[in-house]
Amino acid sequence: MFRILRLQILKHQIHRILELLVILPGFGGIQKLQQGGEILLLLWRFVIDKSDQRTIEQSLGLYPEIFGGLFPVALGIGNDRIHQLQDVLLGPDMGEVAERSVLNEEWFYKEFGIDGEILIDHAWGIEPVRMQDIKSFKPSRNSLSNGQVLPRPYKFAEARIVFLEMIDVLCGDMYRKNLVSRVFTWWVSFDWKSLEECPNYDGPLSIDFYGRLHPKHTNGTVRFTSATSSYATVSQAMAEAFDKKVDHRLLIRRLLVNADKTTTDDGMYQLDLFTDYEALKREKAIQGAMLEIRQRYGKNAVVKGLNMLEGATTMERNEQIGGHK
Repeated sequence: MFRILRLQILKHQIHRILELLVILPGFGGIQKLQQGGEILLLLWRFVIDKSDQRTIEQSLGLYPEIFGGLFPVALGIGNDRIHQLQDVLLGPDMGEVAERSVLNEEWFYKEFGIDGEILIDHAWGIEPVRMQDIKSFKPSRNSLSNGQVLPRPYKFAEARIVFLEMIDVLCGDMYRKNLVSRVFTWWVSFDWKSLEECPNYDGPLSIDFYGRLHPKHTNGTVRFTSATSSYATVSQAMAEAFDKKVDHRLLIRRLLVNADKTTTDDGMYQLDLFTDYEALKREKAIQGAMLEIRQRYGKNAVVKGLNMLEGATTMERNEQIGGHK
């Protein structure tokens, strides 16, 4: 039985996500490779003994001292949760979490809620989720997002162009999938060089994965009375929020736009006196025509003037696969 645990290693802050391959029911050795701050544990040379399978599985799966201390605790919880553990536990490591769960199991449920049960299960080597559970899982709500890590620090005007491009791509994807939403969110992360560009910046700060100070990210939410996938409607409201909340002096490195709580477009919407429904109908027809052309001749067969401006990234990204050429 194979289990893949995605872990984070504690080095000043949680900054690397590692993969630990735990091979059950048996393994013959551990090879430890260290490169800078990253540690990769490889469990290899395993032999499955059918006659002794259950005994070995119990030894590895039920007794935390077998692999307590093998890796730090960072199982699906963020920095604040890790600090909570550090305030109570010395390490913390898996063995210590397991020991504390025997002495006071209720503390984990009180402090972490359902995450407490997950922590305890992992500390004791228990994985209650099976493939049939994963395949049968149905999310309570769905969302659609588009994110980018910019190739260099972008000034506000350039980043705004990319921001509008991303909204255009998001709305196009929603039209293609026949989805609409009433709630749209966005998120912006600033580059650490912003503090050099703007030495007078006195706002909140954060620390990135590499320990560098940079202005804290900002985000916003836009809500509509009726669900929509119209680029004209969404971009106008999102751009206004973007212009209002993002510091124009700072350099931008990452962007994200998201359509939350998406639903199927059934053609029903709330009428009002201020919406030009004929314009929306024309826009929808144009979206359909552009989608058909792009599907037949490629994504760059039809582009907007926005995509030709300096700093725009859509045309280049259309020629990439998974963000790579």
